Amino acid sequence: MGIYLKLLPLYGTESLTKGEVRCECVLPLDQNYDSFAQLSPTFRDSEERRRFPMIQSRPIPVQLWVHGPARKEKTRTDAYGCELTFLYANELRELQVEDGDFWNKAIMAFINALPGNTPIILFWH
Repeated sequence: MGIYLKLLPLYGTESLTKGEVRCECVLPLDQNYDSFAQLSPTFRDSEERRRFPMIQSRPIPVQLWVHGPARKEKTRTDAYGCELTFLYANELRELQVEDGDFWNKAIMAFINALPGNTPIILFWH
């Protein structure tokens, strides 16, 4: 069993001020713990995984509830019960993806095409 990450881009910064938001777009990153180590301290368990700096996410606003992937009910936590966090697209663009990681490179091309102030929720499962 592994840990997975889905990126949930929102439609503009105004989405953060709503009471709840439905995440229609779901970008499932391939399971790559070297990439994950840039987004969560949980994966920074070796010197090799610390070669890239952390990209610091922030908690979603307190009033925001998310209808996440495959969930009918709204939530503020991921599959592990941890509070959801988010980054802006311009921050996520700092994610270093290995050359052979074609799926994640394609997802990063999508992220690069978004406006820099697009909020992207990190949903760990």
